[in-house]
Order: sequence, then structure tokens, then C-alpha cells
Amino acid sequence: MTAERREIQVVHEPPAVRLAARTPAAPGEPEPAWLVHAAADVSAARQVKPDVLPDAGDLRPLDPGYVHQRLASVGVPSTGFDWTIGTLLGAEGALRATVHGERGSWSAALDAAMSVAPCVFPGEPVLRMVVRIDEVVLTGTPPATVIIDAAMDPEAEDTVRALIADVDGRVLGHLTGLRYPVIDAPAPAEDDPRGPAESFTGLSPEELRERVQPEVRAEIAAVMRLDPDDLALRRPLVEQGAGLGDDRHGPPPPGTALRLPPPGDPAVAAAHHHRDRHSPGRTPHRSPPGAGGPGRPDPDRRLIAG
Repeated sequence: MTAERREIQVVHEPPAVRLAARTPAAPGEPEPAWLVHAAADVSAARQVKPDVLPDAGDLRPLDPGYVHQRLASVGVPSTGFDWTIGTLLGAEGALRATVHGERGSWSAALDAAMSVAPCVFPGEPVLRMVVRIDEVVLTGTPPATVIIDAAMDPEAEDTVRALIADVDGRVLGHLTGLRYPVIDAPAPAEDDPRGPAESFTGLSPEELRERVQPEVRAEIAAVMRLDPDDLALRRPLVEQGAGLGDDRHGPPPPGTALRLPPPGDPAVAAAHHHRDRHSPGRTPHRSPPGAGGPGRPDPDRRLIAG
């Protein structure tokens, strides 16, 4: 799901498991730091709750294409694994989908669950990405057809719980505390970044690059605490800067706490705003939910380097 090759690292230090990646260094470049995408604690086998799906209640039939249409409307045209929705029921804050995927593999079932989950939120479609899961419990081998039952958590903001069951309603797995904050919330009308871009319409791509790149590079370098000349244009920003350890000497030692800028950081927001103002026709990249994209961490969440 990336444009360039990545090196992947899976570290198991019981009870913790961490998944990290980095972009291979070009000849003559220092090795970049490892970026931790996800971390989890593995516990002993537990019982799924509840044992069977709750009664359908006031769930009503919906268009089976609703989930994919809603994802596509926020820039997610496809999913990470192959699965389709046969039937879909829904109510305010809840969806129940019959999903046809791959027998014997949890990959498609989990991808479907984490794609259906953000679609339970009411209102206009907005891009949401999962940043935290409190608990995942899976039992046995999943059949080719599963039922995904997702509902908003009334006690936690931006949070969903999901059940995975067989066609008879027997629950095979649950995911609790799925937190889906809004990513790239729409800018207020008075701060619309599209208007000023018209002044660049007469420029060729080369002229636009020459005028915009130095200023944007300087702003991003300031946020990353780098000299503009040290900013590698073709390397992901998450692999650069002072916040992720010493890029020139590999990953930091085990147990080092890494902090990423919070989503509301004013300097980061300013850099994003400037980028959008001077990039007419630019379509932001979207990673599909559950497809391995890093998402944004909670502002208070700590990632432990390995």
C-alpha cells in the first residue's frame, strides 16, 4: 500500500509485539530510524463477549454498497483485502453486514470489521482512521462468510465496538475500544485554502515548483526541527526530524519513549495549510481503514521504540 519499497520489522518482547517500518537508505545516505506503526500486548486466551449476536431490534435493510460508497466519498476507493457485503442492516449508530471473504483467514474479516466500523457514525461522510483498539479477541478459524456487527460506544467519543460472528450468529471474535477520530477535518469557510491558489494558474509546473518549494521546505523543516538543506524531499517526514530518535545512528535503544506531534499542533497545521494553498488540484492521499496505514496516534499515546 506504499509507493516505495519498505523494510518491515516485527519485534516480540513478551508481552509486547511491535510492528515497525522504514524506507531503505539510498547509496551514501544514513540509515533512517524505524517508525513504529503499531504496538500491542499479547495476553492469554480469553472468552469472546457476548456469545451470540444481540437481537436485530430496529435494524433495517440498507444498500449493500453503502459502506464502500461512504469510504469512496472520503478518498478510500478500495480496501486492503478482498471482501464483499452481501446484505446490510443499519440503524442510528449501528451497522450489521454479512461479509463474504476468504475462508480460514482472519485478514479479510478484520479488514471488513475495521472498514464497516467508521461508517456507523452519523452525519456527512468524513475521513476517520483507527488510532487505538482496547482489545481484540478471536477464536477458532473464521468461515468464508461472517457477520460484522458494529455499533457506537455510547460512553466514549469517536469509539466503536465490533463483533464478528458466523452466519448462525455465534460470535467468533470481538474488538472493543475502536477509536476513530476525524482526520483532516474540513477547514472553516473563512479559511478556505482554495481561493488564493488561483494566482498560480498561469504558471508552468516547473515555475510553480521553483516558487513554492523553497518556502514550503523552510516551513516543514522548521516544524521538523531541521535545517532546510537536511530535509530529504523523497523520504517520509515521519522518518526525519528530532522527534524519532537519531536518524543517523539507527533506532533508539529499547524502552525509549517516542512522541509524535499531536494532530492539533499549530505548527503542523500551518504547514498543512500552506501546502494546500499552493498546490492547486492536489488530492490528499488517503489510506483505507484497516489496511496498515499508520494513522495519527492519540496526543497522549506513547510509542515504545524497539
